[in-house]
Amino acid sequence: MWGIRELLGICSNALEQASDAVMIVDRNNRVLLLNRSAEEFWGCSRDEVIGQSANLLLPELVSRCHADLNDSLRLDLHNRSGERRQGLISALQVETEQERVVVIFIRSLLQEGDDHAGTVRIAQMSLYDGLTGLPGRGLLQLKAEQAIAEARRDGGALAAIFVDIDRFKWVSDSFGFPAGDGLLQLIAQRLQAGRQPGDLVARLFCDEFVLLLPGCDRAEARAQALRLRAILQASCPLAGITYTPSVSLGISLFPDDGDSVDELIQHADTAMGRAKSLPEGICFFSHELTPPGVEQLPLESALRSALEHGQLRLHYQPQVSLADGSLYGVEALARWRHDELGDISPVRFIPLAEQCGLIDELGRWSLFEGCRQLAAWRRAGLDVPSLSINLSPSNFHDPGLPGVILQTLTGSGLLPSDLTLEITESVLLYTSSNTLKVLQEVRGLGVRLSLDDFGTGFSSLSHLQRLPIQEIKLDRSFVSDLEQDATSRTLSKAVAGLSDNLNLTAVAEGIETWEQYRILRGLGYRVAQGYLFSRPLPGDELAHWLTLPRQGFSAGRAVADCCSPER
Repeated sequence: MWGIRELLGICSNALEQASDAVMIVDRNNRVLLLNRSAEEFWGCSRDEVIGQSANLLLPELVSRCHADLNDSLRLDLHNRSGERRQGLISALQVETEQERVVVIFIRSLLQEGDDHAGTVRIAQMSLYDGLTGLPGRGLLQLKAEQAIAEARRDGGALAAIFVDIDRFKWVSDSFGFPAGDGLLQLIAQRLQAGRQPGDLVARLFCDEFVLLLPGCDRAEARAQALRLRAILQASCPLAGITYTPSVSLGISLFPDDGDSVDELIQHADTAMGRAKSLPEGICFFSHELTPPGVEQLPLESALRSALEHGQLRLHYQPQVSLADGSLYGVEALARWRHDELGDISPVRFIPLAEQCGLIDELGRWSLFEGCRQLAAWRRAGLDVPSLSINLSPSNFHDPGLPGVILQTLTGSGLLPSDLTLEITESVLLYTSSNTLKVLQEVRGLGVRLSLDDFGTGFSSLSHLQRLPIQEIKLDRSFVSDLEQDATSRTLSKAVAGLSDNLNLTAVAEGIETWEQYRILRGLGYRVAQGYLFSRPLPGDELAHWLTLPRQGFSAGRAVADCCSPER
């Protein structure tokens, strides 16, 4: 905990260059610090007033400042030189172990006849972030120390929420720094608008923000986080497109997760790192969590090595025609078995590839390896009608992608019609003219495009109409609830009807039971995949699966043993 000397040492250096007038007074109204702008504002030297009563400079207002002014008040006075001065005054209280002080800020209003007459001279001080206008790290530290001191004294609760913008680097890299700055400003505005009275919002670093919630327990912190995430993720215009931000939130609680500012922020950061892999995007700190970077850096290095040395594999899951049970195609799914860590789930390494910039390389590798395997099957006399490959939305920002696809197909002796590229609904976030141009060029080659996980993301009919897709894949979350949930059946039927009206093929994934198969076939789905037919298989095992006798499913009986998950 800082003492008053440390506080003044930090503030005097930081505030001396500020163009706002700044004065710090103690609980007895004695002036402890006056910066250069304050000397100019009041027409006096600091030597004249330090140690004196602040009432000499702010008669009748100092007592209000001790009450902590969250909203600025207009000030109109004559300074000690007889000159009229107008400004906006605000204040914050800072409490240390030994002392409680008030930091008073005054932003001068220029007088008539001066440059920019009648406008507010908004000077961003060193305690504030210059881009967003939010408090910066220094002011966050001051206010957090005060809040912790009060919570410790009163036995109260306190929550820290660490907010990180997902894919921010991609936004800046794709649309330029002005777009990135605009997104930061928008998030800052939404955080300010969404905070409760008494909460503090600060920008910590780059795309990282912190909220300090005094008097907030675990249940209230969760409710606040859910509400804030909904506010922050509302769609917005960005660089000529409609963009839907995504954020991850980590939460730490005083005193359970730490009794200092640094501990609370560090632990909230750790929880935020875990939140990125959770569907809800929100996580509370626990001591079982690994601090961000401690686990990720070695795993990131291992993933780079795996890509460089061909240590990743593709497994292939059959897609079956629901009309007659014939093979419609196969979907290629990336798998990674680490020598020491064993099998690493795609749920873990795919987001990691996105975060560390390897996702495009992973997509190109999947394309090359999948086409190589399809060509090998056909040379062996196996009839595999088509191959589906998953690509990231960022792959479609590369104007060279159509050329890479054509070169890969030609080199493997395949036709464009042999290939389907699966894109997730998140591509709808990035439908810039360049992205749509790449999608159109890929479709122009004769390659099919499939919209994966439909119904779980950001889809809208207007966006759907613009994308040159030929296939929609119903997300497995709808399929898993079909037998018990009437709403899932209704929504699944709506997706099938939408596909039929748009002349798209409707594919259902995640089918595990005969009843799910029966329902989906009755709803009009043409193609399905899931463990009912086969788990994803290595290339050689799928080749064996293809040689086994398979019965059609139209007769209404159970699936043959050769299609069971155990095979």
